[in-house]
Amino acid sequence: TSQVTSASPFVFIVIIYVLMGFAGSQASGALSSWFDNNWQATMVEDKGNKQYGVFLGKLGMLGYLTNTLVFIPGGILAAIFGRPWVFQFQALLCIIVAFASLQFVRNLPEVEETKQTRPTMDEYLSLLKEGLQFLFSSSYVKYLILGSMLVNSCISVWANLILFPMYYNYLLTDVAVASFRTIVMIPLIVYSERSGVWAKKFDTKKWIPRFRFLQSAGAVFFWIFA
Repeated sequence: TSQVTSASPFVFIVIIYVLMGFAGSQASGALSSWFDNNWQATMVEDKGNKQYGVFLGKLGMLGYLTNTLVFIPGGILAAIFGRPWVFQFQALLCIIVAFASLQFVRNLPEVEETKQTRPTMDEYLSLLKEGLQFLFSSSYVKYLILGSMLVNSCISVWANLILFPMYYNYLLTDVAVASFRTIVMIPLIVYSERSGVWAKKFDTKKWIPRFRFLQSAGAVFFWIFA
């Protein structure tokens, strides 16, 4: 990505996004599944996973906080050393995080004790079939999942093809864009931390669609930008 310029062939961009898509599919859900398995094995007293929701809210807060703290330094570094250098530095840090994850992300002993043998491909296919059947088991599930897919697809197009050209059309420089993104992200830090606490008080079926609407960073962005 650090080698991309406005003169780069379009097929070069396609190859990058194909690789990103493949990598994303392998990483999707892996960390959250690890958290789920270890929480359920060790926190049996957390009935209904209420405290787990609070924990995930704080985890989301750390994610937004980390993003917010690096925006302005990243913009300044891009202004001083150039964008390619920042992308290359980011890639190096990602490699370090990857190796650190392999070293330190381990199951707790309670999970290791219940560890089962690796499922066969037939078992995976059977699980896939059951998942598809569940998708159409009720209108609520069907519209929730299909709606989430539609929203996420639109957000991907918006974020990658529209958002940043619009940023730079109005704000012109990397530092100005980074500063604006920091301002936009600050409410998300607070909201993410509080969401797990608030969710304990609400009926799941009634409020999941409403929270999903608010959860989208795009929704909050539109309000602030407007």
